[in-house]
Amino acid sequence: MNIKNQGSGDYIYNREYAKILYELNRVEKAKEVELDEKNKRINEIPVSVKEWIDSELAKNTKKPLTSLDTSDFFNDSSARVVGYIKGYNGNQALDFTTGMFYPVNIFESNYFSTIVNIYPDGRFEANLPLSHPVFSKIFINNKWIPFYLEPEQTLAMVIDSEGLYSKKPRKNRFKNTLFLGNLAQVNYDLINYNFEDFNYNNNDKKTQEFSYDAYKKYRQQQLQYNLENYHTYVSKRQISSKAAKILKNTILVDNAVYLFNFLQHHPTDVLLEPLNKIYKPNAKDDFYTFLNTIPWNDQSLLLTDQFSSFINRFEYLDRLEISLVKTFSSDDEYLAQLTKKWQKKDSITKKTFNIDISGFINNTAKIRDVKNTINSGFVKNEQKGIEYWNSIKTTLNTVLNKKALQIINQYYTQKEQGVEIPNTKAGAILKKIIAPYKGKTIFLKIWANNGIHMFESQLKNTINPINKKYKNEVAFVYLTEENKYLTDWYVVFVKEHNLTNSYRISEDEMNQLRQLFKSANRNFTVFINKEEKIMDNDFQLNNYNIQTELEKTTAKK
Repeated sequence: MNIKNQGSGDYIYNREYAKILYELNRVEKAKEVELDEKNKRINEIPVSVKEWIDSELAKNTKKPLTSLDTSDFFNDSSARVVGYIKGYNGNQALDFTTGMFYPVNIFESNYFSTIVNIYPDGRFEANLPLSHPVFSKIFINNKWIPFYLEPEQTLAMVIDSEGLYSKKPRKNRFKNTLFLGNLAQVNYDLINYNFEDFNYNNNDKKTQEFSYDAYKKYRQQQLQYNLENYHTYVSKRQISSKAAKILKNTILVDNAVYLFNFLQHHPTDVLLEPLNKIYKPNAKDDFYTFLNTIPWNDQSLLLTDQFSSFINRFEYLDRLEISLVKTFSSDDEYLAQLTKKWQKKDSITKKTFNIDISGFINNTAKIRDVKNTINSGFVKNEQKGIEYWNSIKTTLNTVLNKKALQIINQYYTQKEQGVEIPNTKAGAILKKIIAPYKGKTIFLKIWANNGIHMFESQLKNTINPINKKYKNEVAFVYLTEENKYLTDWYVVFVKEHNLTNSYRISEDEMNQLRQLFKSANRNFTVFINKEEKIMDNDFQLNNYNIQTELEKTTAKK
């Protein structure tokens, strides 16, 4: 068979040819075809770009992880992505000028943002702050490009620009990505696998039509089918152990999330019964046997795309809901109730579901709870936070213990000392916005139309009353992203709600601020004190928290 190389169509042809060879167990020939294609594509990169990529990769002297089970898995270091968009317009007045990376911090239950800089010649680069390996995505022009990366590693990617404008199914959009560097083969092993599409709409439809037993049987059949495909792919492709573990865990976690979602979305209120063909009360314990398919002490579960959904569903599982006494006389009594709640949850988790409560997942859920609890205002100081963690943890894992203590310390350090606004592009944008409010306590409300109902509620119940009472001391500043489709609506909304301190900035400027505030959210509040220090980049905007901060300011006078 004559292999040509005249464009992306030929790349697809080569990939399909290699796929056939793998199916025929002609592994060496398949790898030869893939290598031939890779070398030809490398030769198509402009010389200056190729030299730049080579020089960036040469700076990476650290060896990749040999396994995802290693104690070196957690590593608070940055990684680097460099690359080239083949066919990039180059006219940055018309084209996209930045991309974004949205890693999830599982332990703190939030996403944050890092900018990917794109240059007129099509090159792009980003330093990505990581805590562990990731199988994640870079977003460019509202399209996502999947990749695998480890702390202290550099990965190079060459992307066809047609994929950034393509309307074809997203799972096929970047199959032709060229990877270079130490982790190139792991990326090929992952990107060439055809995952089951995670289809929320299809799952919601089955929620309306299936009984517990019918849906459980359906998912068991689907899981068996996916695992069979996985074993075939691993054996015929002879892929790396790291890629194999990520693929299998992805299948298991996705399956669990489907079942969790089924539990969450079926009606338990008789008033909703007419909307469904089958009324389903709470599930029986035997429905939860799917939990035993999950390796509960496997840290590499963090790499799976749906793990954040998985742990969130586990945390709020109906079967593990334990009611608290509604009244309590002190914060200490409240924390004591939370401790008892975890003890009861651990008992059910261990006895009913046969899950290792000292494992990675269960204690990760507890770390997330610690973050939410101290953020609620019921934990007055760092020592109380440490005491609460020690009262609920069941882990001997030193990494998890260190992570919990680190989160507690960082929270109270920033709460007490704040963070200086940096002398960066993002810092300059922020300083310009808050300059008119010098000497005031500033609550910077970043908002978008998808959170408008919450925003209106905050205006009515919190912002307007506080503004009226403390108008000489406080400034509420409103910031949103420019949207040409919502300009008229924006003008009307601002006028109707009297948002006098209101600003609109470009998408690129907002991306800079999201990176500064370590947030991927479109709706959040930043608390900046009178000394222009960032005291909280995810401030819970309510009367109690605002009043508390203002009382502190008054006490200092």
